[in-house]
Amino acid sequence: MYQLKSEKANYGINIPTNANEITADILKTLTENIQLSKNYAILALRYKVKPFDLIMGAKSQKSNVLVSVVPLLAKVNGEINGNIGDRVSITSTDLQMALHISSVSILSPDTVKNYIIADDALNKSVINKTAFADAEFIYLLEFKIVSLNAIKAIIVDKVKDDPFVV
Repeated sequence: MYQLKSEKANYGINIPTNANEITADILKTLTENIQLSKNYAILALRYKVKPFDLIMGAKSQKSNVLVSVVPLLAKVNGEINGNIGDRVSITSTDLQMALHISSVSILSPDTVKNYIIADDALNKSVINKTAFADAEFIYLLEFKIVSLNAIKAIIVDKVKDDPFVV
């Protein structure tokens, strides 16, 4: 985790620099106050982005700076063969049609970007790559509600034998 602190704000932000820092326990904590209807799930969209690209994309109004987005199961109300934190296979159309939930976490891309841009010194340190010097990527979160039937598969990260590896 990288602790980001702005002189213009009375709080700091712990930003994950490794995907493994976003755990099932964190997802449970972030979604514990949300009551889901039956047969719905909350997905955490885990964005992987370079800090420099996040800021420069905002300044140039580019929208294609995100490196990757991985949907993770964050909460479920119904039957599904998966656990919190597992990767989810879902169509991009279903994600676009999903209900966005704001204010679940401060780690949303827009909130982090605005936090950095609001402080000139912090903004310059990200651009000069003195902030996040040891981290190539940061991980940000957004949350969406989807119907369980939109989830096509759950992908459990575990070691497997790949017959094509020699």
